[in-house]
Amino acid sequence: MAPGSRIESERGFTMLELTVVALLITILAAIAIPTYVNFINKARGIRATAEIRALAKEIMMYKADEGLLPATLTELGEDDLSDPWGNSYQYVNGTLSPGEMRRDQFSALLNTDYDLWSMGSDGESGLLLTALESWDDIVRGGGGEYVGPAAAY
Repeated sequence: MAPGSRIESERGFTMLELTVVALLITILAAIAIPTYVNFINKARGIRATAEIRALAKEIMMYKADEGLLPATLTELGEDDLSDPWGNSYQYVNGTLSPGEMRRDQFSALLNTDYDLWSMGSDGESGLLLTALESWDDIVRGGGGEYVGPAAAY
């Protein structure tokens, strides 16, 4: 073995090689993290949609039993139910509070009987679906024909 040959075969990574690897990891993270966040928010929206549909069925069963809509979700025993973002589901009985019923982009009522929605990731809502704070809401509209994102209604 020639002198000095062992040292050359055991040398480490250069600073340039380490920088390139760090840069590649950063680029991959910059792509993966927003994709993961979007996936989580989409899954939360799907869960909220399913829970709103289940609540709507409970409301209709209550109406069939009692002859009228519940005044609040507390009457269903669902006052502690939170949406996937940790906010309470919102409910407005249209016969008791017609002025609080939500409206679409044409200022028409979303529903004529009751409103039921999740305030979405920002935890805020407005009476109009066109309000910026309403865009991420998951809403029941068209008398229950539609349940999904307010932005798509």
